[in-house]
Amino acid sequence: MKSYKSVDFAYAKVNLHLSVGPRRQDGYHSILSIFQKIDLHDTLVIEACQGEKFSFSLEGLTLQESTIEQAGRLFCEEAKLPLKLKVRCVKRIPYASGLGGGSSDAATTLMMLNALFGDLISTDRLLELGESIGSDVPFFMSGASAAIVSGRGEIVEPLAKRTPFYGLLITPLEKETSTREAYATLDAIRGEVGAFPTKEALLKSYYGPLATWNFYNDFRLVADRTDPLYGALDKAIKGEESIFSLLSGSGSAYCIFSEKEAIIDRLGQKIGEIRGDIAIKRIKSLHTDHSDVTVSV
Repeated sequence: MKSYKSVDFAYAKVNLHLSVGPRRQDGYHSILSIFQKIDLHDTLVIEACQGEKFSFSLEGLTLQESTIEQAGRLFCEEAKLPLKLKVRCVKRIPYASGLGGGSSDAATTLMMLNALFGDLISTDRLLELGESIGSDVPFFMSGASAAIVSGRGEIVEPLAKRTPFYGLLITPLEKETSTREAYATLDAIRGEVGAFPTKEALLKSYYGPLATWNFYNDFRLVADRTDPLYGALDKAIKGEESIFSLLSGSGSAYCIFSEKEAIIDRLGQKIGEIRGDIAIKRIKSLHTDHSDVTVSV
């Protein structure tokens, strides 16, 4: 019985800006965001062979934590291939942190399987399958390293690369943010949420120096109600030059960026003294060809 094997990386993203509109009639929220891929990634190893019916095994994650099984099942149903799938995931992207790990895993699984079996599913149809799994999946299937993302996440407008920047990723240990609860809280305080900026304003900021960025994340209004960590981090870096900081997604990851690697080195030591229950990772923005990957395989 012929078997197939593939290995690939599923990269994380950060939201450099995130505006969230009111809940729509379809239950979703419109967003206006800048997604930026970073070099933090999960590694997926997929082995597949044809069987009499679909079967799936996963190493490295529980099925409850993973979108990989859902992506694999959808691919097999659409391609009419009763595959036996065995997947190993080396998980580096923190779970439920606002970094798109689950969506990236799903997108990468769909694209890996389609490539393994000769592109049986058209690009447009594969994208539709991805959209049915999660709103962030279209970005990870787009091939873009940075994009303005709107609608509920399905409208992806790739951005040309800019000067790369370095960063710190700070995540509270043993803390997961429920996206559903975060949206519900934001809806409850809708009066505090500002209007969407224009895409032109976002583009102008993105290509300017980080010190001039005026991006924001509406979910910061929610995060400050649940954990004093973010205020403490703001205080720790207050007065620092040539940096920008932001909560990513609905949380819980907090990111600090600079075009100067030496600043990130120094801030990493300083941030490590704030609390003992946080994890700190060095990250870097990615170019389209992912040539700047620094996170170890």
